[in-house]
Amino acid sequence: MNSSNCLNHCQLGSLYSDEGLVEAATSYFCRNFEAVSQSKHFLENATVDDLAYFLENETITVKDESIILNTVISWTNFDLENRANNFENLLPFVQWDQLSASDLENFQNQFPKHKGELLRGHPYITLANGLGGFGKCSFLLTFSTVFMLT
Repeated sequence: MNSSNCLNHCQLGSLYSDEGLVEAATSYFCRNFEAVSQSKHFLENATVDDLAYFLENETITVKDESIILNTVISWTNFDLENRANNFENLLPFVQWDQLSASDLENFQNQFPKHKGELLRGHPYITLANGLGGFGKCSFLLTFSTVFMLT
């Protein structure tokens, strides 16, 4: 199994009710998430259900949460015309409180429409504009950290 055929193995296992194959492919995917999710084959052929299935798996191994966010963005952008309506449904899989301040700022700059609505909808994060007389600055409040987003 490799990054270019992992998805096929999982889909075939599902089609033929082969739990062993699904489990092996899922395990491979989660251990090699970044390589598999950025492969051309995955970006071309994964459905929104495939992506959601893998993203909800708690055994995904990534060096940081930005990889999850970038996967959602890359998968959507690969076929923007047909996948744009899935973007907002995939964003809840991102653990926003695990992203760096620069990752959050980059996301907000790239997708300004989601700046407030996404963060307000996350139970552990609040975005407040102009707190404490800081004018046009935004603050991202998590349980353990406050990030100033200018």
